Amino acid sequence: MPLSNRVINTSSVLLIQFVTFLFIFKYSERFSHSYFLSFLFSLVYCAFVCISLLKVDTHDFDNSKFWNKKGYVLFILVISLLFVILINIVPESSQVSRLPAMNGWLSNLCAGKYPYNSQYNPSGFPILFFIAFPFYLMHNLGYLEVLGYLLFSITILIYSSSIKDTIIRTLIFLTLPMFFYEIIVRSELFFNIVLTIYLIIITKKYLLNNKIDIPFILTSVMYGLLLSTRLVVGIVIAIFTVHLFRNNLKMTIPFALICGITFFATLIPFIVWDKIYFISNGPFSIQLLYLPRIVIVAVPLLILYFAYFLKKIREVLFYNGIVLFALVLISFISHCVTYGLYESIFQRPYFDISYFIFPIPFLILSISNPILFEEK
Repeated sequence: MPLSNRVINTSSVLLIQFVTFLFIFKYSERFSHSYFLSFLFSLVYCAFVCISLLKVDTHDFDNSKFWNKKGYVLFILVISLLFVILINIVPESSQVSRLPAMNGWLSNLCAGKYPYNSQYNPSGFPILFFIAFPFYLMHNLGYLEVLGYLLFSITILIYSSSIKDTIIRTLIFLTLPMFFYEIIVRSELFFNIVLTIYLIIITKKYLLNNKIDIPFILTSVMYGLLLSTRLVVGIVIAIFTVHLFRNNLKMTIPFALICGITFFATLIPFIVWDKIYFISNGPFSIQLLYLPRIVIVAVPLLILYFAYFLKKIREVLFYNGIVLFALVLISFISHCVTYGLYESIFQRPYFDISYFIFPIPFLILSISNPILFEEK
């Protein structure tokens, strides 16, 4: 049974604001030095965003001279320029280890050293670092997140069926403090998940027939390369693949085979280089630390079972958002149980709440006008 417009919109907005609240609550305490003031400020901010969203939802943009596709493209170019200026002004000092990890991986590789043997324990797979390599040569990996902004803005434009949907999704996007944090600390998390979404939208819109041909093979290879960024991408790919071939499930076998071969092909040089270190301290060992073993083993089968019943791409995006949110939340709760709530929120070595950025782009794209009512 398809979910109603109201259920998808309300759930998406509430989950996005939950993450926003958690993020502001954590980082505003560093300036307010008061949990009460941080809590109050977080609450007021989220309420303000929701009220603004509902106000925009009542406005008619059909006859606007500026709010059209050309105006939107101009808008995102201006914002991109501002982000470029921002990352060239704000210094690269941060407690977040992802930037040093990426710098360390690439500098080791360029020096002929084993890239994963770094004090910052880089957790990404090889393709993630190769994508970042041009920006490394430019001496500013922050451009990667600016590219993420551009890519997601283009995805919003391609995916949205009306200028009003485009504006609503952009408003939500640009009121996310965690996204600006990603820009400032030069993290690649947002770019990584947005690249995945962009390929899904393009595949659904332009590529793949239910036959094994050149576009099918090339698309499968692209997804294999995409998988060689982070394991979490594999969940998204699996859900989308089941949806895409739900009327001809046997096509998932060659697709998964080509995708898997491509993925492992990107790992072979690093396994051959230092098999022992790659297995004990490589990306698999680091990324699998975040979830309990039972979740890693049992949940994928449950996820794929429900993915079969998804009919529309909007349902696929929403389902991905819910699944990723649930997985990050499970990891967060397990850390809270082990280390305590305060430590998991405020002490970075225990849990990084930035991982809640993964479901956000999916949830944003799931929101459509009218927000609180059923579609006509």
